[in-house]
Amino acid sequence: MRSVLGRSVAAAAIGSLLFAASASAAAITVDTTNDTSTVSTCALRDAITAANTNTTPSGSNCTAGDDVNDAITTTQTGMIQLASALPAIDHDMSITGPGAGSLEVRGQGTYRVFVITTPSSGPFPIVTLNGMKVTNGAGGILDNTGGSLALNDVTVSGNTVTSTSATQSAASGAGIENTAGAPVTITSSTVSGNTATATTTGPGLPVDSVFAIASGAGIHMGQGGLLTIDMSTISGNQANANGNQTADTYGAIFNEGPTTIDSGTISGNTATATVSEAGGAGIANANGGGIAQLGGNVNLSLTRDTISGNTAATVTSTASGTGFAVGGGILLNQTFADPLNGSVTGSTIAANTVSGTGPGTDSVNGANVELDTNTGTTFTSKSTIFANGTGAANCFQGRDGTFASQGYNIETSGNSCLGTPTTGDQTSVSSANLALGPLQNNGGPTSTMAPGLTSLAVDKGTRVGIGGVADQRGRPRTFDMNPTSGPPPDGDGTDVGAIEQSVKATPTNNNFGSLQWGTTSGTQLFLMNNYTGNALPAGKVVGGANAGDFQTTSDGCTNASIPNNNFCTMDVAFHPVSPGNGVKNAIVSFSVSPVELATLTGTATGFTPAAIDLAPTTHDFGSTQAGTPTGATQFVVTNTGLGTTGALTASLTGTNASEFGITQNNCTGQLHGSGGTCSVFVRLSPSSAGGKTASLNVTGTPGGTQSSTLTGTATPTGQRAAALKKCKKKKDKQKRKKCKKKANRLPV
Repeated sequence: MRSVLGRSVAAAAIGSLLFAASASAAAITVDTTNDTSTVSTCALRDAITAANTNTTPSGSNCTAGDDVNDAITTTQTGMIQLASALPAIDHDMSITGPGAGSLEVRGQGTYRVFVITTPSSGPFPIVTLNGMKVTNGAGGILDNTGGSLALNDVTVSGNTVTSTSATQSAASGAGIENTAGAPVTITSSTVSGNTATATTTGPGLPVDSVFAIASGAGIHMGQGGLLTIDMSTISGNQANANGNQTADTYGAIFNEGPTTIDSGTISGNTATATVSEAGGAGIANANGGGIAQLGGNVNLSLTRDTISGNTAATVTSTASGTGFAVGGGILLNQTFADPLNGSVTGSTIAANTVSGTGPGTDSVNGANVELDTNTGTTFTSKSTIFANGTGAANCFQGRDGTFASQGYNIETSGNSCLGTPTTGDQTSVSSANLALGPLQNNGGPTSTMAPGLTSLAVDKGTRVGIGGVADQRGRPRTFDMNPTSGPPPDGDGTDVGAIEQSVKATPTNNNFGSLQWGTTSGTQLFLMNNYTGNALPAGKVVGGANAGDFQTTSDGCTNASIPNNNFCTMDVAFHPVSPGNGVKNAIVSFSVSPVELATLTGTATGFTPAAIDLAPTTHDFGSTQAGTPTGATQFVVTNTGLGTTGALTASLTGTNASEFGITQNNCTGQLHGSGGTCSVFVRLSPSSAGGKTASLNVTGTPGGTQSSTLTGTATPTGQRAAALKKCKKKKDKQKRKKCKKKANRLPV
């Protein structure tokens, strides 16, 4: 295997040098979906021949290749139905279609759709496939060279490899088969629904050179090689081994070389081993339903991935049979002396299954992960969920390799995956408290599983050392749904697992500019996006120092739940009403998360404080006889400022304040906003003759004091003079004196 890997690296280097040395790579355009060309068209099969041979195939209109990474492109949509196998690719080239959902290259179920082979001379080919679906082949893609294969936006689906024999049967790589250790890179692609079935009908065991082996139904790296999977889905692939007395199966991905998966989903794949036992007691082995990583001196690296719903299952037919089902999600099986290590960070490994059915003896281990490695090897984990395995404990240590936590992991139902728990680890968490949702579209290129809003996974992880600043979907880490969470060991606000719950406002800030105090601006539309993976409870919050200066209209967020991976809208306007000019600030958040989502800013101008006006400013009540009150006069108080007054008071002061009276007071104790009014009614009620003066004062804080000057004249009544005249008529001196005294007490 090492020599093949060396040749692969050398071939890639030679190919790169050749490409760099020339700018004359041919551009070959496929302009028909027909399987054959005409003199005016270029079909796919002839385009491949043109790139292989550097000639224009007879009867076609294809541009001749130039032996330097020729680029075959097409904008044709629909289906290319192959009538026979395409020419094997033996030169560097790329083949680019309009997209995996737009162009289908379809076989007839009797041959591989694409085959990459070693040329008669020259380096191993470097091949890239882009933007197409590869389907209905007896296998999808076969690379039996030491060059390299890259897939971008490619779906490999619905391909089948079947092998039936009396004694020895092997079926592998129904989706992608790599037989010579070439590196394979799969980006933004899907490998799904491919089936590899091996059937052996005769009796006998491996010691008798009898076997039925089905492996790598989705991707099979038979001689190792670097396998890199990024933002891709490997799902629904089936490896089925059916034997008389022996059956061995390995799941969707089989590799004996290094495997790196980032932002990928491995789901719903099965590895099923069945023995009929017609010839005697049989042994069925099912290994690594999702990933079977074998070999030595290699690593399995999982970053921001979801491994879920995969199954390793055995079926026996008699009580004498034995079934071994291990690693429903992942198997690490060290087959060489050199160590085989694994690591997983920021991922979710959940709901995988190991099972044994039939009357035989079943041994099932490691529903999510089986570690079958030697001393000195480890499977490390950080900020990862291990949960809800079915049929056995979540993880199982089959030999002397060890599970080693690097912190901030969660495991349900015990501790079988973490070794010795360390900082931030949570073990024996109930499924209810984890509240892990189903595998579904939560946004991003691959399906994920979101914890519930109150899950123990939320905010309890770490961003350090888990593969960058984004989750599996490409959403930013970290988003702290609950900022009251403390520092380690409570986590840094990052969620444990492959998905980071978040909510987001678009835009994230808006400056409404300067606005006259008390008026209303135009509105800004805000989208409140739900990226939590859950339906979001209704409610938004406009808060902050000057929340009252902003108002929401056309509000589709309050009292309306926001579906997962969806949004609501609301319009926000600036309406400065708090006292004072200058900058006003507020924030927008969701009730489910107090995190600031958007900032609101505006500048208020033209504000004036409360100012009391009193009218009239003077009033003369005229003349009235002493003892006779005048009619009441209305004094109107108005707030001419923009601010609100303090509580008002009204009072009379001055020399003759006691000879004036407030008959009605609608102002005292009142607060008035801009333009607000109230009234005070005052009259003159003199008790003696003469000129009278006083002031009516109205005060508010804020608002100030305003006064009105009050004047009036009290005239004599004549009562005293009349009484004194009568007293003069009294002849008795004593009576006359007494009468005068009484008269002088009368009003003038």
